[in-house]
Amino acid sequence: MIEFICNICGRPNPGARDEFGREEPSCSWCGSSVRMRGLLRVLSTEIFGVSLTLPEFPRVKSLRGLGLSDSAQYADQLALKFDYRNTFFDHEPRLDLSNLPGRELGTYDFIVSSEVFEHVSPPAAKAFEGAFRLLKPAGVLVLTAPYSIEGNTKEHFSRLGQFGLAQLGDSVIR
Repeated sequence: MIEFICNICGRPNPGARDEFGREEPSCSWCGSSVRMRGLLRVLSTEIFGVSLTLPEFPRVKSLRGLGLSDSAQYADQLALKFDYRNTFFDHEPRLDLSNLPGRELGTYDFIVSSEVFEHVSPPAAKAFEGAFRLLKPAGVLVLTAPYSIEGNTKEHFSRLGQFGLAQLGDSVIR
């Protein structure tokens, strides 16, 4: 048995599973996954120099953060702690890393992006350049991307060449 303190909700998890999957919920209180907890641990150590649980993060509204489709499990709490805004590519509040508003360049202390960059239009370097243009000189980009320990990558849309978004009534579809 492995016991841990969840760094998303701050609660102890006695008797957790012996094996943790990257995506499976493993906190018995908030349902956070290893990926989510890892992301927030890196954010904590980069900003504060120590690993804190999200409830322990000090309220520092002078730190400006940006989420790229962040989970509400932690995005709502980040908004309480920092000057933080969560954005999306396909619905409001929108942000396209390859078409940035000039007024926001160089204004963010951190950007959090989990499982996003593998979905951007090629070349991905343009999205990375956009993210780094949004950051202050000492800003940090904290991100995750899917991976496999196995040798082969599983390509879900190998023949996808053209795609887009379309407005259908009040909804945006892909």
